[in-house]
Amino acid sequence: MPAEAYWKNRSKLLQMVQLLHSYGYRELHIIPILVQPKMHWHCYLTNQSGQVKLLASKWIESLERNEQGEMIEMSYTPKELAGLLVNGGEDFLRHCMGSDSSYAHWYNSLIDFLQEGELPYAVVERDSSLVYWKTSQDREIEVPESEKRFFLN
Repeated sequence: MPAEAYWKNRSKLLQMVQLLHSYGYRELHIIPILVQPKMHWHCYLTNQSGQVKLLASKWIESLERNEQGEMIEMSYTPKELAGLLVNGGEDFLRHCMGSDSSYAHWYNSLIDFLQEGELPYAVVERDSSLVYWKTSQDREIEVPESEKRFFLN
C-alpha cells in the first residue's frame, strides 16, 4: 500500500473515534503504539476501565483491500466507519457509553493538533514509569494523567 493511503486510512480511524464520542461513546479511548521491528502503527480502542479492547488498526485492514487483495486507500468516510463499527456487532462499544466528556474534549484537541499524515503514539519508559505521547512528525503531545494507566500495567 502506498504510504499516503496508509496514513489517510489511519487518520480516518482517529476521526471515527471523534465521531463515536459525539454519538455518546465518551468512554471510548485509544491506545496508539508503534510495534517493532518495522515500526507499524497499532491502535487499540478500549473502554475507560481498559478491560475491553479492540485492535482497531487490524479491524480496518479488511477494509483496505480491493478485489485483488491489494492494500488501497479506503473509500469509507470516518462517519461510514463509525456506522460499520456501531452496526457491526462490536459488543465492546456498549461498554464505552458514558457522559464524562473530559476525555472526548481532550481527544478533540488532539485531532486538531495533528497535521495531515501525522499519527500519535505512546512512548513508555518502564525504568522511570514515564509515559508520554509523540507524533510521527516527532512532536510531543500533552496527555492527561489518567491515560497513562493504560501503559503502566
